[in-house]
Amino acid sequence: MTRSVKSTSTWPSLEARSLGASVGRRRLLSGVSLALTPGRITVVLGPNGAGKSSLIRVLSGLLPPDEGEVCLDGQPISTLSRRAIAQRIAVVPQQIEAPEGLSVRELVLTGRAPYQNALLCQSPTDHAAVDNALHRCALSALADHPADRLSGGELRRALIARALAQQTSLLLLDEPAAHLDLRHVLELVKLVREEAHRGAAILAVIHDLPTATLLADDVLLLAGGRTEAWGPAREVLRHDLLEHVFGVELAPVQLRNHTTFLPVPSFS
Repeated sequence: MTRSVKSTSTWPSLEARSLGASVGRRRLLSGVSLALTPGRITVVLGPNGAGKSSLIRVLSGLLPPDEGEVCLDGQPISTLSRRAIAQRIAVVPQQIEAPEGLSVRELVLTGRAPYQNALLCQSPTDHAAVDNALHRCALSALADHPADRLSGGELRRALIARALAQQTSLLLLDEPAAHLDLRHVLELVKLVREEAHRGAAILAVIHDLPTATLLADDVLLLAGGRTEAWGPAREVLRHDLLEHVFGVELAPVQLRNHTTFLPVPSFS
C-alpha cells in the first residue's frame, strides 16, 4: 500500500526519479522518487530491510540503479566522475571501520582529497577546513589520537567531521546518531540544522523517531524498498501511518513544539 503525500520542495539539488535497484536476485528499491533541496533536511525512515542504506548508495553513485535516474543539479550522476561527485556530495556511511595508522586529524583530512592533486598536496584551505570540522564535532582535543582507538561514538563524530571538511552542498548521512550519547545526539541535531541553514541539502537515515522529529523538514517513509509516503514532516509523521509501516503500537509524546512517538511494549 502506497500513501502519497505531496511535496512542497522547490527546485532540487539532487533528484531521484523512479529508482529501482537490485543486488543479484534481491530487489532493494522499486519506484522510489525524491528531491533534495538547498536548506532542507530529508529524513528517511523505515523498518530494517526497507532499502534506506541502499538508497544512499544509489544517490551517491556507488550503486547504479536498474531503473530510473539520479540527477545532480539537473545532470545525470552517471555521467560524472567520482571526483566531481565527491566535490558536491559527502557521505557518512552506516558501517564504520577505524582505519589503522591514521590520527583523527589525518582521517578528517581525507575529506579534502577531492580538492587535492594526485600527490594529495595539502593547502592552508585544507587545514583550515579540518580544524573547523574538528572544532564543530568537539574533537579538537583528540586530533592527534589514533583513529583506531576511538570509541564507536567518537569514530562516528570523526566521520561526520570528515564529511564537514569536504565542504559540499549535499550531505547523505546513514545513521549519523548511531553510537552517540544523548548530549552528542542533540549536538548532532544542532550541527545538521546549521548545515541546512547555510544552504546544504541533507538526507539522513534515522531509526530513532524523536531524533527524526527534531531533524526533519521532509520525510521519506520506506517499506520493502517502496515509498509509503514522501513529503513535509508534519504530514508524514502521523500516528496511523507510522504504526502501519512499523507494525507496532505507538504512543504520541509532546516534545516542545513537536509531537513524536514511542513504541508501546506488548508485554506486561
